[in-house]
Amino acid sequence: MAKAADHIALANKCHDTLQYLLHAHASHPEWIAVAAFYKAVNVVEALFDDKHGWHSNGHTERLDKLRRLYPNIHKHFNVLYGKSLIARYLSDSTGVYKCFTDHLSADQVVTELVGRRLQTVEQIAETHTNLASLKKISSLTLPVLSQGTATIIPEAGS
Repeated sequence: MAKAADHIALANKCHDTLQYLLHAHASHPEWIAVAAFYKAVNVVEALFDDKHGWHSNGHTERLDKLRRLYPNIHKHFNVLYGKSLIARYLSDSTGVYKCFTDHLSADQVVTELVGRRLQTVEQIAETHTNLASLKKISSLTLPVLSQGTATIIPEAGS
């Protein structure tokens, strides 16, 4: 079974993928959403291994464990999960979409999913475990958005 360091290594690969995709964020917002979610998955699995010595067996179990043990992480992780499902399947309980940007603009993907949700998952997880070798969202070079330069929006009081 993978160890925390293995999950951090995978999270760092997702981070590098995010950096690559952010250069063309308007063309690939759905893949940014998916990469952001899978980076969060690996951050959470590293936390589970480090603090509890176990891993989840799929999304449902992971969400349940987060809800019970880390509700502040769950709040942001669940949004990333939901948006990644829409990015992959173009539907959710509220409707069907012709394309992902019918649901969330490319700029919103950068600011809301990467700059707010994913960064907050990282920050809260870091208060529970050592993530020193994790590449942080704050190190990403963010694109210029239609409303100006993207900024990291930390979640207050999470």
